[in-house]
Amino acid sequence: MTTTSSLRKVIIMVMCVAMMLCVMASTASAVTTDQDIDVKFYKTSDPTQFSMANGIVAGTAFYDIGTQELTIPLQVLAYAPGAPYDPTVYYGYIDEIKVDTDNNLLNGYEVIVAPASTPYPSGGTIAIPLASSLVTNGATFTVSFGIDLYDDADGTDPAAISHINNTAIMKFDFV
Repeated sequence: MTTTSSLRKVIIMVMCVAMMLCVMASTASAVTTDQDIDVKFYKTSDPTQFSMANGIVAGTAFYDIGTQELTIPLQVLAYAPGAPYDPTVYYGYIDEIKVDTDNNLLNGYEVIVAPASTPYPSGGTIAIPLASSLVTNGATFTVSFGIDLYDDADGTDPAAISHINNTAIMKFDFV
């Protein structure tokens, strides 16, 4: 009686694991062709709210299967840290993004990139090398980003607080 009961429990557990594997395989398929991706950045402290890094994204990103790079169009970020009491606006330009691709920050950030050219005043683009196996619909990554701040939108007059670093959750939604 005990052996039969244990055998049933093992069979049920094996069936549950098999069902979980089927569900995971059907929902997380890696990209196999070039793909337009809506990239959003959320606060690590509250993943329901956008991070300030979300303000740097200037439109739909593009994943190139051949180069295995995600290119994100960037724009100038208008940043008013003292609002509504202090109306001072700073203009921010991304200067680097670090991506944790193995979901283990103890290993550090596996990918560190900077914009290919000086992003002033348009914002430019940033290309992030990512293996196609990591690029799935709904994928999330912990990222660290740096933003240079200026008093002018042309990026010629550095602000008193000239650089900020922050973390965010980067999320992909296929378009």
